[in-house]
Amino acid sequence: MSFERRKLLVIADDFGIGPKTSEGIVHCASFGHALSGTVLLVNTPFAEHAMDLLKKSNCNLLVGWHPNLTLDKPILHPSKVSTLVDRHGFFFPLKTFITRWLLGLLDGNQIYDELEAQLFRFKQLTGNFPLIVNTHQHIAVFNPVGEKLNLLFVNNNIRPWMRRVAEESGSLIALPGSRIKRVILSYLGHRNAERLNRLGFPGPNILAGLCDPAQTSDGNFYSSRIGSIKSNFAEWMCHPGFYDETLVGRDGELNSASIAMRPKELQFLADGTFTRLASQSGFEILDPSDIVKKSEAVINAA
Repeated sequence: MSFERRKLLVIADDFGIGPKTSEGIVHCASFGHALSGTVLLVNTPFAEHAMDLLKKSNCNLLVGWHPNLTLDKPILHPSKVSTLVDRHGFFFPLKTFITRWLLGLLDGNQIYDELEAQLFRFKQLTGNFPLIVNTHQHIAVFNPVGEKLNLLFVNNNIRPWMRRVAEESGSLIALPGSRIKRVILSYLGHRNAERLNRLGFPGPNILAGLCDPAQTSDGNFYSSRIGSIKSNFAEWMCHPGFYDETLVGRDGELNSASIAMRPKELQFLADGTFTRLASQSGFEILDPSDIVKKSEAVINAA
């Protein structure tokens, strides 16, 4: 008797954040079947390089969109998104973004306009609207960002797979690492997930892989996290890449865990360790073709 295996959507975040990171993601996708897809930051100086790199490879890598309001410069002129940028025209970093969010200083119309500009930049770079979407640093959980993003898709009559930043309650209790951050994200993420479900956006209902970045250098992290997942359909977030000096000062400081984790994650994904652990826990990693087929079914049903 055969049993249907559980499904795991594995997405490599931050395609286009830096040249060596993008090279690492393509390298990872070229070995085995560890990745279901990746998501592209379209406003970075390295977005075009990422797509050029992919086109030159023989890699079957599905590219989605990574909406971003906390890194580098906006697509729109800074004067049009003045509540989102500093005096030099760069997006505020996440901590400042959250502070301004708490103080009600973010203009929802500016958020919508910038996200719209990024969406059409994505279409310009890839030729299509995205089938997979998740926001950089999970900013969709901070309304009005999530609401404006959802509205943008509704207005353009598209329903991509959307990340639910919602961890299983059991793992929040049992698994160590950045618990306060994970609890807050899951609380806000569950509320956003309810809106996504009402609007008919496809995607797994839970997210795994949230952690302290330093934890990802330990192979035991993957076995314990994957083994703890109870859902039959989950998303695993990862950040593979070669060491990328362009991230210093943008995504962390020199030798910080957020930068050092990427080569370690690349190793576990590319050498088959992650795929083996997923299989041992009863998971089948979704192939990019599965996402395309399921997306077409959603479009046809709409």
